[in-house]
Amino acid sequence: METQTNQFYTHLLNECDTILEGWLQAREIKSHSIYSADAPIEIEEKLSHSTRILIQAVCKMFHNDESGFEQGIKEWTEEVAERRASNQTPIYEIIQQFYNLRTAFWDVIKQYVIEYESEVSTVDVLKWSDMMNRSFDYVITQFVEEYYKFNHELLTAQQEMINELSSPIIPITATIGVLPLVGDIDTNRAKYILESTLRQCEERKISHLFIDLSGVPIVDTMVAHQIFQVVDTLRLLGIQAILSGIRPEVAQTAVNLGLDFSNIPTQSNLAKALASIGLEMKIHA
Repeated sequence: METQTNQFYTHLLNECDTILEGWLQAREIKSHSIYSADAPIEIEEKLSHSTRILIQAVCKMFHNDESGFEQGIKEWTEEVAERRASNQTPIYEIIQQFYNLRTAFWDVIKQYVIEYESEVSTVDVLKWSDMMNRSFDYVITQFVEEYYKFNHELLTAQQEMINELSSPIIPITATIGVLPLVGDIDTNRAKYILESTLRQCEERKISHLFIDLSGVPIVDTMVAHQIFQVVDTLRLLGIQAILSGIRPEVAQTAVNLGLDFSNIPTQSNLAKALASIGLEMKIHA
């Protein structure tokens, strides 16, 4: 039985091109997909090269080289998953390609069993079936984990960029700045606003900061707590913070929630806030 498995392993290696061709033939025409049957030749060549490496790695499972198989799959998934995540290839399209490749493998296995029917036992077939299923289950699991990791890193980096762009301090004078806040504020963003505000105030040597809330639709207890924390921290650093632009509906919600803004200087809008320290905004018709 062991000899037959070794012969089968050699056969699989010799049939790598057949397996690859079977996988390529299973592709369908899909717009905006790297796996489309009508993809440019340069994309097909890259896919073929990558898939050939995967095929050879899977073949190691049939040579009782499980450690070599796992190492090969780990290296392959780390490289390919990063590319697919960077290109935003849908995960369902990728999983379908693994299914197609497994089918291409099975077609070669079935043909081998037919050709060597007298030499292949039921035990051999069951063993190869188990190897095949465990191999592709492992490949899919490893790939999804790596894809999620890289995709999460990309999303985190994008969110950090969004947070940075959404909470800039705009200098009015050498020591006066405006922090216009727009949109919903969740826990993560509130934490970033606190850290970013302190950093920017220190870098810009800000002495007066106007925090404009006209673009914030909701102020709940969590948001209010974060605003209080920002103002208190700035006060400890000798920076005066003034709130402006609290919407009437937001103010009403704040009152209903029992939020106390009495210890924080507030103005109805940014123009009045600036005027409170002698800065007049002239609007030309």
